Amino acid sequence: MGLFKAIFSFFKWTLILTLTLFGLVIAAGIVAVYYEDYLREEVMNINQQSASQEEEVVKEEDFILKDTESNKENEDKSLETSKEQASPQKSRPPAPPDEDARSRLDKSEKSSTRSDAKKEGSLAPPPPRFSPLKGQTVFKSDAEPPWYHFRFSYQDIMENLYMWEWLLRQADVDRSLNAYGLPRDFFQNYYDEEETDMILKKGFFRYDKDGYICTDYNAVLNYYHRFTEPLYVILKNKVGAEAPLTDYIEELLRFCQDIPYKRPGDYYKGKYIWDFYTPVHIMLERKGDCDSKSVLFASVLMHDRRFRDKIVYITVSGHLLLGIEGEPNPYQDWVEFQGKKYIVCDPVGPAHTAFGVSAWDYGPVLNIEKASLY
Repeated sequence: MGLFKAIFSFFKWTLILTLTLFGLVIAAGIVAVYYEDYLREEVMNINQQSASQEEEVVKEEDFILKDTESNKENEDKSLETSKEQASPQKSRPPAPPDEDARSRLDKSEKSSTRSDAKKEGSLAPPPPRFSPLKGQTVFKSDAEPPWYHFRFSYQDIMENLYMWEWLLRQADVDRSLNAYGLPRDFFQNYYDEEETDMILKKGFFRYDKDGYICTDYNAVLNYYHRFTEPLYVILKNKVGAEAPLTDYIEELLRFCQDIPYKRPGDYYKGKYIWDFYTPVHIMLERKGDCDSKSVLFASVLMHDRRFRDKIVYITVSGHLLLGIEGEPNPYQDWVEFQGKKYIVCDPVGPAHTAFGVSAWDYGPVLNIEKASLY
């Protein structure tokens, strides 16, 4: 009997505890559901309050900004009025633009500048030309932006006076002037071998066969070749496209020989030029010496492909002239180089020496070098 009561009591309390735990679980679930709804409502309220606060802040900032701009406009008007009253004889200066307006103005100016530069870059010069000339000789180089205007006169092979006239873009010419030459202090500074070679090459210099620094005529010929194209156009129009090659040579000889003779000196606008003018220097200075005129002559003539690889530089004591490949007649002077004959061609002037004749009693030939376009 006592055992039965004990078992009954155990099951009774077990049932009570089970029902109690079940009730607690149900109560916890109900509380969780209500708490979740409560949290959702709180979050929504907070978001609404934040949005309302942001709108109020934006409205307040807009109000402050408008008020500030209004005050600024009033101040500007007041300042302008006071300036007008203080200086009635002067026109009122424009009000300074705001940052956005200034930015737009800068962009507009830059766009306009680029547009003008583009128009200037696309503007073609008038074609080069020749014309008969009466009266005095003319050697002019005038800056007429965006061009340099060149006018050189000479006596052709018939002893008639003509003028060649051409234009080059001023910016290109000015830039090319800075290309040739060594820094003024080059010989006062120490450079290692690699630096020296780099500076020499950049300035169109090199070492000759004896190890001395000299002008690299072929480097000059290649860099300045484009500047002499107008002269070749004039030459071709003057003698005629079907004229024999000797007519091209004789006509160009006369043109170069009549350019006034002048030794350039060692310095030009702060650069060491080693007593040499490039073709562009000759055009601007309207003068040149033997090697300067020889490179000019070769540069013009080599626009004709029939003269490519046909010209050599001939160095003699104190002088430089050219040789042009061909079969000399009995009255022409010539030199032999690499198994070929080259008829002498001396553009220095002022004597009108013909093709195959040099006015220079040059003595033995010291060096011969091929004139080459890369």
